[in-house]
Amino acid sequence: MNEENLLKEIEKLKLEKEEALKLAENQKFFLASITHEIRTPLSAIIGMTNILLEESPSDKQVEVLKTMKFSADNLVKFLNDILNIAKIESGKIELEEIEINLTELVNNIKQSFMSILKQKQLEFILKIDPRIPNIILGDSLRITQLLTNLISNAIKFTDSGSITVTILLKDSRANFVEVEFSVIDTGIGIPKDKIDSIFDSFTQGEINISRKFGGTGLGLTITKKILSLMESKIQVESEINKGSKFSFSLFLKVPMVPIPQPKPKEQSQEKQSLKGLQLLLVEDNISNQKVATRYLQKWDIDVDIAENGVICLEKIKQKEYDIILMDLQMPEMDGYTASSEIRKLEDTKLKQIPIIALTASALLDTSAKVEQAGMNEYLTKPFVPNDLYKTIAKYYKKF
Repeated sequence: MNEENLLKEIEKLKLEKEEALKLAENQKFFLASITHEIRTPLSAIIGMTNILLEESPSDKQVEVLKTMKFSADNLVKFLNDILNIAKIESGKIELEEIEINLTELVNNIKQSFMSILKQKQLEFILKIDPRIPNIILGDSLRITQLLTNLISNAIKFTDSGSITVTILLKDSRANFVEVEFSVIDTGIGIPKDKIDSIFDSFTQGEINISRKFGGTGLGLTITKKILSLMESKIQVESEINKGSKFSFSLFLKVPMVPIPQPKPKEQSQEKQSLKGLQLLLVEDNISNQKVATRYLQKWDIDVDIAENGVICLEKIKQKEYDIILMDLQMPEMDGYTASSEIRKLEDTKLKQIPIIALTASALLDTSAKVEQAGMNEYLTKPFVPNDLYKTIAKYYKKF
């Protein structure tokens, strides 16, 4: 190849790279828009449903409200699954290495499924090898995701019998252990010629399976991708009408000097009043204003509303607030810009006011942008009322 042709080839590769980067940026923008547009009304639906469930509805109304909430929660899970795949494929996920009490972690996961297990009358059997150290080092969030996806999948395809979770010690060295996790069900099973394809996105073995049991098949796709990040693989054994076994192994470090785990403090289920706290809710969506305000007033918080960042900046100069709940995507001025402007103010008290981001976006780089804009916390819509309360209460104690 002569020099002229080589230069042409290099120029062609440059153009292809630019096109690929442009396409990736467009996909990112599309994902951000879709996520926000779906989460915003969902936030209002779930919020209003929760409020109605707390107001002593009749038995018939409870049934309808629970169905609404179940459907909305499933849609949120679907959005989260798509975002998880996008995060993994963009290389945005970094594995943590923190201390984990494996027995406690798995029991918490079990507890989260108790309602559906009772509803389907399924037995849940948990077997943990006593030789596994009490404390290991690993990514608790990813291990939780892996087990939650597999257990959820097992429950979905099992109408009678049991779900068995087994955690075995396969190998042990001075500073690491190899642990095998398995989830066994007595469900419908998987045809041998379909086992490889169930890990493809939006695939569930056969069309009639998807119609009967619902779902998208993204859970197993995410499981496979997370395990790949953790340098592991999923193993599957299955027999039609007898059940399936999904298993994987992880190499986990053992801390050289285990830190004693503090006993959890008993906490009252009753939420304490946050009376006297002055809060500014910066939110442009009227339905979400109503949902947030109902909960905030329930906790005796005095609430004012600003429809965008411009109005927010005007209000904080006219009245003293203790905390700001800041939506991120708004007309006139978004939450990022408004927060950055607040942090530039000369008034020391104003520029240090706690700002909690409350957003429907949940995009890959939202957390980094929130921190860069000077906000203190980050909560995703639809918010969990208890999480919002605990976050606000944390700052309330400082006043």
